[in-house]
Amino acid sequence: MRDPLALKNFRRFKVAIDTRPFLAEVAAMETLWLASTGRQSEISVQRETNSIFLRAADRRACPQQNINDVQECITTPYAAHCPDIMRFLGSFSRELRASLQRALIVRLQPNGRVHPHIDKGLYYKLRDRYHFVLMSPAGSRLSSGDETAIMQQGEVWWFHNKLMHEARNDSWDWRIHVIFDLLPYSSRV
Repeated sequence: MRDPLALKNFRRFKVAIDTRPFLAEVAAMETLWLASTGRQSEISVQRETNSIFLRAADRRACPQQNINDVQECITTPYAAHCPDIMRFLGSFSRELRASLQRALIVRLQPNGRVHPHIDKGLYYKLRDRYHFVLMSPAGSRLSSGDETAIMQQGEVWWFHNKLMHEARNDSWDWRIHVIFDLLPYSSRV
């Protein structure tokens, strides 16, 4: 793996964040991991994950539209269970002069993977994808294009999700990330 500062498809924004308060919120929602299983059952590359949506696509205006083209986002009821996570995401968004869009807590099963894919659709064209690593005993291996980064617990990373990418959990425990998208103020739709 190359030095994180030399990568073009990744950028590390924050390190050494104390994840304990965020993990406490996640632990209190243990029963919600299987409350919404559409992501892992309908998107085959995500089949080894579970998700809790904090902000999601708002399909009310166009229920037939492909979810990858839906621009509007809404805060879900689950976000109320995660005030520390939501505060962090709001603060980070403001720091980057961007608007928080979709956000979800995702766990990847032990020795699991997110299979290679590209995030396509109008929604992704304008938005940047970030990972906040809450728990990752062996580090989180993420590849984008021809580069690989190993993200550590307590770090926040941007990565180029419009290239072929995949993730691996090389440990015997769950890997938990907050995955979120930001829309830069200069790109607002």
